[in-house]
Amino acid sequence: MDILLGSDSVGGALVESLGANFTMIAIIFCACFILVLVILAYRSIKTANNELRLKEIQADARHIEEASKGIIRSDLRRSRVVMKDKERRYLRGIEKDNNVLSRRVLFLMNEVEEKSHRLELGSNEVFLSRKLDTIQNQERKVFRDSYRFQKR
Repeated sequence: MDILLGSDSVGGALVESLGANFTMIAIIFCACFILVLVILAYRSIKTANNELRLKEIQADARHIEEASKGIIRSDLRRSRVVMKDKERRYLRGIEKDNNVLSRRVLFLMNEVEEKSHRLELGSNEVFLSRKLDTIQNQERKVFRDSYRFQKR
């Protein structure tokens, strides 16, 4: 029993040695844990920076692509000069049709927007009118004898 409790000199030394080693193991474990956290934080920061840079590069690529498409379109427009009169008239006809369609679409969009707004106002008027009627009916019930308010 004395050996387990460490009352003799060998047992006491063993318990002290285990205690010191346990402290050292705990310190090493904490240091490793902190190191892992630092590495994970570094990786997440690095990944975020890489993603940001990738998005910037993709945006630049889109701008370059749009610019090249614009250049191609302007070159194609300039090539109309080389076209025959019949081809130019045909393209102008398509452009006029596009303009007519665009104007009609714009008109329809405005009409839908205005009618939606009118419908919303009408439904608000109906709702508020019903609400006012309900309030007036409640006033009549509460103030039977002294009802002073006239119905609209």
